[in-house]
Amino acid sequence: MKNNKSTSVPRLGRGKLPAYQRVYVAFRDAVRSGKLKAGQQVPSSRELALRYGVARITVTQAYEQLIAEGYLETRRGAGTFVAAELPERFFRAQGVAEASGKEGKREGGAGARYVEQPPFLSGSADLQAFPMELWLKLYAKQLRGSPYALNNYGHGEGGYAGLREAIAAHLSTQRGVRCEAGQILILSGSQPGIELVARALVKPGDAVALENPSYGGITSSFRLNGAQICPLPVDELGMRVDALEALRDCPRLVVATPARQFPLGVAMPVGRQAALLEWAEKTGAWILEDDYDSEFRFRGKPLPAMQGLSASERILYLGTFTRSMFPDLRIGYLVVPKAVYPDFLALWKAGAMNPPVSLQATLADFMRECHYARHLRKMRKLYEKRSRWLAGRVEELLGDWFELGVTDGGMHFVGFYRKPVDARRLAEEGRRRGYVFMSISSYGPAPLERDGMMFGFSSFSEEKMGAALKGLREALERAGR
Repeated sequence: MKNNKSTSVPRLGRGKLPAYQRVYVAFRDAVRSGKLKAGQQVPSSRELALRYGVARITVTQAYEQLIAEGYLETRRGAGTFVAAELPERFFRAQGVAEASGKEGKREGGAGARYVEQPPFLSGSADLQAFPMELWLKLYAKQLRGSPYALNNYGHGEGGYAGLREAIAAHLSTQRGVRCEAGQILILSGSQPGIELVARALVKPGDAVALENPSYGGITSSFRLNGAQICPLPVDELGMRVDALEALRDCPRLVVATPARQFPLGVAMPVGRQAALLEWAEKTGAWILEDDYDSEFRFRGKPLPAMQGLSASERILYLGTFTRSMFPDLRIGYLVVPKAVYPDFLALWKAGAMNPPVSLQATLADFMRECHYARHLRKMRKLYEKRSRWLAGRVEELLGDWFELGVTDGGMHFVGFYRKPVDARRLAEEGRRRGYVFMSISSYGPAPLERDGMMFGFSSFSEEKMGAALKGLREALERAGR
């Protein structure tokens, strides 16, 4: 396709949004509607800043977000262009406003007990940074003022109404998810959500496609429910959608982590997300979008959820608070399409999947009073600092053993082995030293072309990570083949 330089730019909307967000929305909607064509060059940040009458940094921030989400791409020495691989049939002239209109030991407190996790365990939240005193005050308020909650097994229609409303508002503004409170089921973590989807949608013998590698609990749930697992390869752009076409049996369901692939950390650009959604629309398959830790993206805003890209009723969206707050909270949620919500609700009731109502109500207050948003901002800064420090030390001390993968977010990153390593022996050597040296091959439903190790950093001080790196060096010398 010929790349003609753009002679016009999208109209910049007005409103209360920050300027960079208005630039972002204008270009995103122009791409979706087809006003900006695939492969078309867009103005430089300097030129666009002059046209809009805004600071250049404003345009730069908007472009960075659009590039991260896959709407734009840069070409060395040539400039910035609309991404070349955008399925034109998928995008329609519908902006976010139109779509949403249709759908209606630091702060742990004195006496707080803290059990340290072993480096480099992934997904372990920093409990010392959590505002526990504030949380306990909110919890005590619920216990004193809600005797009904203490003497009742829970709200029967999907969970505590106040929490479902708070989650719906959060997902709409922060993740771009299109849903109402009445589509949300409150769960005891994310694993019950995976199990619920397996029971509701999969029959014995059905094919279920999973990313390879992926979270082991997903594989276990679907296998225990009789599914045939179809591993899909993952590259630098996430799950390979083209691999779905090559499968002998069309999957009943696909599980994807588009915002941040687990465990590799790569993001699926919007063009590939659109291709996956088109494939599901064509085949009638279901998609389970697992959004496990997308809140912790270090550059720009968290990437929008894939669910918000399409009006399809074949997408389920799974989220959890156990990573962003603390694991023992055991509260997650599932956004279910309206057509199948009654079936899911019946299974939810039968499985007694409702967490304690007093905890749900406490979390609802925590979110409504903006404590959750403040906590996320604080943890992003803390995790970014630790990730940057650890990545630098790995390259400095173990650069001959590891090539680092994506390090722009999350609670861990992956280092790919440069030399042959016995993954099982490395894990054993780690346990002997009191550390967790987890290879990504342990997460694969099928063998991987390239193995590596997960470096969790979220709950560990620089001192502890430094000591663990020395132990890792010794363990690698023993586990190398």
